[in-house]
Amino acid sequence: CAEKNSLEDGKKVHSVIISNGMVIDEALGAKLVFMYVNCGDLVNGRRIFDEILNDKVFLWNLMMSEYAKIGSYRESVSLFMKMQKMGVSGDSYTFTCVLKCFAALGKVKEFKRVHGYILKLGFGSNTAVVNSMIAAYFKFG
Repeated sequence: CAEKNSLEDGKKVHSVIISNGMVIDEALGAKLVFMYVNCGDLVNGRRIFDEILNDKVFLWNLMMSEYAKIGSYRESVSLFMKMQKMGVSGDSYTFTCVLKCFAALGKVKEFKRVHGYILKLGFGSNTAVVNSMIAAYFKFG
């Protein structure tokens, strides 16, 4: 369903899962989140994401980037903070997304804090992360 980008088909599958009493575990939940988000239903994607909270960085990245795409930078940053509290390690995609969000929000202090964290984790030489940092510093002036 996610590949065909058919929200209605995906909702039907989800309905069958629920009506058959299947347990939505991490793996199935991840697929449902992916399907809903890729079909443009961020509300249901987030609801399931919150129900299955897990350590899959790609799901955290998916949710953060989708919020950023619609200009919900605060929500994206909030997810990043929650991710950190849960001990989920970010990757270069995580950091490029959150840096762009802090820049869009004009949060220089928080941006610099994350910049230091990125350097500490060893992502300071990652091209995508460096490009995001440069773009943000230009934005900050």
